[in-house]
Amino acid sequence: MSATVIVLYEPSRHGREALAEAEQLTRASHARLSVVVCAHRERQDVGCAQCRANAAFWNEELERIAHRELDDARALLGDPADTDYRVTNGSTVRALSDLATRERAEVIVVPWRRTGSLSRRLGRDLTARLRTAGVREVRVAARGSKVGITAASRSSR
Repeated sequence: MSATVIVLYEPSRHGREALAEAEQLTRASHARLSVVVCAHRERQDVGCAQCRANAAFWNEELERIAHRELDDARALLGDPADTDYRVTNGSTVRALSDLATRERAEVIVVPWRRTGSLSRRLGRDLTARLRTAGVREVRVAARGSKVGITAASRSSR
């Protein structure tokens, strides 16, 4: 199995920067790229019947949104054969760490996010939580990078 780079994508400037950095890493190391969007889920096992129905409806909508976000990533990268696109559900940390273990990922690239010192001290920072979960290397995409993504750059491997 070849090495894998996982990128957590979100439809923002920072998400595109993370995608660009992951794309460069995969090109440099001839690795596979796994683009991941996390769809959070509302609990459907609590509350009245109407509350459970609303949660089910909302979960379906979150799933559709996640697939649209993957379509955005696919449009940015093209659709190279060595790239997988996935929607995960539940905890972002658990989903990414489980995927990293299954795929034997070399690195996970995450978008830059502003975190305050209190968040860092309380361990709420995504990179710290991923490292605690056993992920070997977590990179935060370079903030403000001017790297462009083109399908042509992916096909030149």
